[in-house]
Amino acid sequence: MTLFFKKTEVKHMKVRSRQRGSVLLPFVLGFGAVTMMVGATVEGALLLHARNKLFNDAETALLASANLYFSRGYGYQTFQDVNLSMKNDYALDSFLDPSRTYLDFSRVACTCGILILHTSKTVPLRFLKKTTLLRADLAARIPGPPENVQGIVPLAMVVEDLENPFALGTEYVMKPGGGGGASGNYGALSLAAAGAKDYTDNIKYGYPKEVKVGDLIFADSGLLETKPGNMKGPTEEGFSYRLSQGEDVAVVVVTDRLPDGRGDIVARGFAAFRVKAVNSKGELTGEFIRHRISSTPLDDAQDYGLITKARLVYY
Repeated sequence: MTLFFKKTEVKHMKVRSRQRGSVLLPFVLGFGAVTMMVGATVEGALLLHARNKLFNDAETALLASANLYFSRGYGYQTFQDVNLSMKNDYALDSFLDPSRTYLDFSRVACTCGILILHTSKTVPLRFLKKTTLLRADLAARIPGPPENVQGIVPLAMVVEDLENPFALGTEYVMKPGGGGGASGNYGALSLAAAGAKDYTDNIKYGYPKEVKVGDLIFADSGLLETKPGNMKGPTEEGFSYRLSQGEDVAVVVVTDRLPDGRGDIVARGFAAFRVKAVNSKGELTGEFIRHRISSTPLDDAQDYGLITKARLVYY
């Protein structure tokens, strides 16, 4: 009986040993699979973060370059200046690789006015001990004078020589029928308004509809029709309200002439006037400034200070 129990005990122990081996192998394989899944998840998250960082920094560099290109003018030297500024000011202090980042000016000269940025970066993989190459190719529309504007105030600034307009940053006194020198004349616009209250509201809040350069469709409806008469009271009220709300920049229509009495005018462009003060005579003291808005740039248009913002586009 003793031998029987010993044999049984030994046999039983051998069975348990084989069971342990059969359990260990699936455990090792399963642990390896879980490790690979975790590694792949972490690797994917790191690559996604690197990709987003590359695109965000590329967008910042491209939009800044497009704005700089417009302010510097056009020419081969401008290409070099903007490309160097982009690398020194943005690529060196960002996630971009300066040696693999460059601007493409090939589509600037055409009517589309598009600036393209190409960049790539090698990113190491943590688990696989390899590298992957990330690329970004973005395009931006270069700023320019806007084709259409929403939110103008009902005033038209007269510029007799459209190619040599007012100087930006110089103080002007805008007044009805004003003369030359350091002053300029403007005409009140009806903007399809029926009375003085509508005129005042359009100064306070801006005209809610779009006005386009050279668009005569609205003339028949009275949109760009002058509003003769004494409008100094409503003008003072409207601009006093804007100033109290911190809205000191007003977009006005630029035209080359005003009719005698009520009549139509043609919008030749738009300008931004920073109002410093308004008096009881309806006179506005301020300066024309460089100001950016969200709009579509108009090709070959005269620059009066109001320009569009650079924006990403498909190409």
